Amino acid sequence: MSQHPVRATTEVEVRYAETDQMGVVHHANYLVWFELARTRLCTLSGFHYQEIEDLGYHLMVTSCQVDYRRGARYGDTLAIARKMFSMRPGCWRCHSDSISLMA
Repeated sequence: MSQHPVRATTEVEVRYAETDQMGVVHHANYLVWFELARTRLCTLSGFHYQEIEDLGYHLMVTSCQVDYRRGARYGDTLAIARKMFSMRPGCWRCHSDSISLMA
């Protein structure tokens, strides 16, 4: 597996179905977007997620912390940055360091 890239950014446009009646993204959707970025990071690192599972590895989330600063809104385009900061047999440690509103 390639060591590069160790960072991936995925863009997401907020869909109407992801918002509440006020047009603000429901908090659970941020975790879905982190998963999109994690899948992208795997692909850019040389493996499709399914290939990793076919090799007998399962990438599970063991911890999650989200600090909400400002709600995204319907129609916003977001950039989800994900990086891998350590990889050893049996353990990949990834971090979604930001979801940023794009201008």
